[in-house]
Amino acid sequence: MDQKDQKLERKQAEAILSQFPHKRVLVVGDFYVDEYITGQTEKFSPEAPVPRVIIKERTYTPGCAGNVACNLRSLRAQVSVLGVLGDDQYARIMLQQFQEKGIDTQLMLVKKERLTGTFSRLLLQGQGNVKQHVVRLDTENTFTINQEIITELKQYIAQAIPLVDIIFVADYDEADGKGIVKKEILDYLVQKAKQHKKFTIGISRENIKDFAQVDLVICNEKEAEIATGKKIRNDDELVRLGSELRKQLNNKITIISRGKEGIHVFTEQDSEQESEKKSFHLPSYAKKIADVCGAGDTLTTAFALAINSGATPRQGAEIASHAAAVSIAKPGTATVTTGEILEAMFQHHKPRAHEKIKTWDELKVIIQEHHQKNKKTVFTNGYFDIIHSGHIQFLQEAKKVGGEDALFIVALNTDRSVKENKGPGNPILSQDDRAKVMAALECVDYVTFFDELSPIRILKELKPSILVKGGNFDPEHIVGKDVVTSYRGEVKVIPLVQSQSGERLEKMIHIQKMTITKTRILDPT
Repeated sequence: MDQKDQKLERKQAEAILSQFPHKRVLVVGDFYVDEYITGQTEKFSPEAPVPRVIIKERTYTPGCAGNVACNLRSLRAQVSVLGVLGDDQYARIMLQQFQEKGIDTQLMLVKKERLTGTFSRLLLQGQGNVKQHVVRLDTENTFTINQEIITELKQYIAQAIPLVDIIFVADYDEADGKGIVKKEILDYLVQKAKQHKKFTIGISRENIKDFAQVDLVICNEKEAEIATGKKIRNDDELVRLGSELRKQLNNKITIISRGKEGIHVFTEQDSEQESEKKSFHLPSYAKKIADVCGAGDTLTTAFALAINSGATPRQGAEIASHAAAVSIAKPGTATVTTGEILEAMFQHHKPRAHEKIKTWDELKVIIQEHHQKNKKTVFTNGYFDIIHSGHIQFLQEAKKVGGEDALFIVALNTDRSVKENKGPGNPILSQDDRAKVMAALECVDYVTFFDELSPIRILKELKPSILVKGGNFDPEHIVGKDVVTSYRGEVKVIPLVQSQSGERLEKMIHIQKMTITKTRILDPT
């Protein structure tokens, strides 16, 4: 098969990513707080020959299973979390951050005898704002969960599983069995998930061997070696070990991540397509490395959502690998968005004309992610039935209004809307023809339709940064101005250069109408 045929087309990738907001995911596991302490040092301590560090900033972000949950939410999934926290300030920080992100915390248990685990990193900042990791200080639990807590967790699992699509088990225990993903809990969870036909995913630092019957297991080379008791010394041994591990655990899919070497995917059976074999390797797409913290979680969550959104294993791996590349280009424990994944996958891709025509739902996702990157969206609407050079000049100027990175969206009145507004005999060109003409213009990024007489509803739905109109409008009286300013958007007017005199333009329209009518009579098809 041609290599290019194995690559995801943009439209395929968009279709897969567009399903992410509909996925309901329960994350069960060990929740930690990642603490980043940034300091500066220019002197030595007067007490000992060590640097004197002045703390400038402390930042916190959910880590381990918390980072899994945040990655899923950043990819627009609906997320609930189930774990055990301590009754302490770090638990309150984490729960607040979850709630701010729209993550459901109703199933989180708080126990006084537990600690909320923390990974504290000291970073020293030098000249040019470069931050260097110096030391990591971890706080682990000393209290193992008892049978009472295990029973409570099982009750919550039974309650939650029927309501979700995916159950993600994130076992980060490195403290001699002090984590919550006990084999009893894991076996119960898998049993309930199979009973309700729910998809299960598992990751584990030291206990992959316990994840039998889990649909998808993702581990790195070290974790795979611990699970099998064997060493990976070359590519052939990796393939043998990965196949053996998948069969041993009876997983549908097993993935071994290999850092800069990419990932290797092992599936249940061969597809009829050559590109979807039992075992295949995909390279890393990383171009810039700022921090590898949490990159594995990003890879895992993107793959899991993609597989549950209709992707093949190879397509899921391609999306996940690009997501991981975006993640490690960011400092700290970072998340990514679907927009960033698309940008990474198709950064040199200019959409073809037919790819520019979008539904409102598709545009809402594109606009929201564009705004999250502090970039603007420019919107205009109209009939655009007869395009002349004045229109072209207006559209080119409108594209510039929001800055170099702005997206320019043109909303066309449907045929019904044009007829209602302008009367019988209109429009001259059908809405599909008008959309094709508009999408062919380089300055237009996206095209959509609205069926109402005015653009009020579409503006309320899409919420563009800037509404632009052409002509001699008074900005205060532009239809939709109140909607746009209500969410602090802007309204701008660009004078429309009329390339034809009124009389000549009317004559041209009349000739075009007659030509189209004659064509229809001569060729009814």
